[in-house]
Amino acid sequence: MDKVLFLATTALEEFWDEGADEIIFLTEGAKLYSCRHYWENLDFVDAPYIWSSSAYKAEAFEECQHVYDFFLSLVAEELNSYHKVDKDKEYYRVLLGEWLFRFIQILYDRYFSLETAFSKYPDLTTYLLDPKQEYIPDSGEDFFDRVKTDEYNIQLYSQILRIKENSFPIRRLSRVLKSTRVIHNDSNSLRSFLKWAISRLMLKFSARPYTLLCNAYFGKSSLMKILKLFFSSRRQIVLNDMEGKIVLPKEIDYEYRIKDILKNSYCSPFEKVVSKLVFCNLPIVYLEGYSSLLKSVRRQKVNPPPLCIYTANALQNNIILKAYIAEYRKSLYISCHQHGGGYGIDQVASGEYYERSIVDHFYTWGWEDGPASSYLPPPRDNIRWRPNHNKPYILLVMTALPRYVDVLKANTSSNDFLYQYINLTKRFIASLSIPFTLKVRFNKDDLGWSVEERLGELNGIVWEKDNHSKVFLEVLQHCELFVVDHFMTTALESLGNEVPTVVFFNPKMYLFKEEAKKLIHKLRLVGIVHDTPESAARHISSISSNINAWWLREDVVAARVKFVKKYAKFDKDWVKYWADQISPIERNL
Repeated sequence: MDKVLFLATTALEEFWDEGADEIIFLTEGAKLYSCRHYWENLDFVDAPYIWSSSAYKAEAFEECQHVYDFFLSLVAEELNSYHKVDKDKEYYRVLLGEWLFRFIQILYDRYFSLETAFSKYPDLTTYLLDPKQEYIPDSGEDFFDRVKTDEYNIQLYSQILRIKENSFPIRRLSRVLKSTRVIHNDSNSLRSFLKWAISRLMLKFSARPYTLLCNAYFGKSSLMKILKLFFSSRRQIVLNDMEGKIVLPKEIDYEYRIKDILKNSYCSPFEKVVSKLVFCNLPIVYLEGYSSLLKSVRRQKVNPPPLCIYTANALQNNIILKAYIAEYRKSLYISCHQHGGGYGIDQVASGEYYERSIVDHFYTWGWEDGPASSYLPPPRDNIRWRPNHNKPYILLVMTALPRYVDVLKANTSSNDFLYQYINLTKRFIASLSIPFTLKVRFNKDDLGWSVEERLGELNGIVWEKDNHSKVFLEVLQHCELFVVDHFMTTALESLGNEVPTVVFFNPKMYLFKEEAKKLIHKLRLVGIVHDTPESAARHISSISSNINAWWLREDVVAARVKFVKKYAKFDKDWVKYWADQISPIERNL
């Protein structure tokens, strides 16, 4: 009798066949550490991992760009027909946000992971989700939340396998995803009400023309910063976070969604998958809820309208602003501001690619790559490093990434997060010998990796958990040394604030742009960046008796300053820069 090989695509044990001769786990995300006592006793192997090469990720990202551009035209045409409107392709590039681009990237991962598994194990069997339990996200933001879950991923894998015409058995979820059919783009807090009241007064007394400021990442004392900016810009910069509630219709047009809408609109098997699944998963707000979205835009009553709009991250998560820009794009000057560490540094950066494709100008933390980009300091107060010598501690900050790939990027994701991230950090802690407390600050959302529990396996190693009672910058301000196990935003914030910093990561897991690579190498030469956790631990142990002597060494200062000037140039006088650069009159718009 032939051996029964079963493919476990997610961590949902109700979709596993424990009676199979062998389980093939498609991804490490399907093996929850908290459930290891169950699956460790099964006969299992892991399917081949397709993302071991950063170069392959870059190639896949480029292919997804081409597929995205092709399908954006098709989706735009179809939505025009459905809504009986005549909008151009760029309208939908703004309106759909990053949803379509990332949806294609996610399908790329799911499709080719399945292809690779079935190529190695042709006789695999698995369970598919009952189509009656499929979930349609309310918005792009809802989709990005749901795609981190096992329930939505069993849906995606099932949809792809049905297209391959595999007649696998059907199973039902015991806990289905549910929607409220309401998009809350607002808050009921007193602070939110005060911001709304201030924004209405600003609009009433604003100069003409003016710049509308939406989601600017002000952090602490945001109301005072907003007022200071308003008057410093001679009333040309006005706050409006475009808040509101969108009530979506309960009825879903299933008949339309399951039709082969983009029939024959593909040139490859992967494009066939995209063509058949894009409308099955299209967020409700773009189809059945489109008229409700436009009503929310009209309720904003932005009168007089702005000449310019500035935002940091609203193009990612504010559906009302995106709809407003899409509707009035031809009369608006749009600028966006870097809001993460990978911008300008990583070769593969989905958010940067999307944002820069729709704005007129992109502001950075120091780097420039043409006339459409320039430096603008982020709106934050620089901290002054003041280590707590009474209770000295080294601060180690960890991150968490989804168990399922939710965007293509060169650094760690999915399986890499376990093998090239968590395990490296365990090695670092095990190698460390210091006279201080090691304080570990975990990501607030563990995303199912059980990172804290995994670190607890380190017998005899003492570390203290940071409880998040203080914001990151405040904890950073009082540490003896900041250590980070990934090269992202927190590393830049620490370096930009002149806090002694050590960063370690596997360089094979990153794909930096050439100029960034050179400056990062200079950081490596002076002990700030390390390629192995053991190297970082040895270096920290060697400087622990006098961290300041190392940090203030001439070559260390020179390497840090060169890097910071390009990628983390913060300035306490940021208001002056903003008043000069964002104000429409000052920009001669």
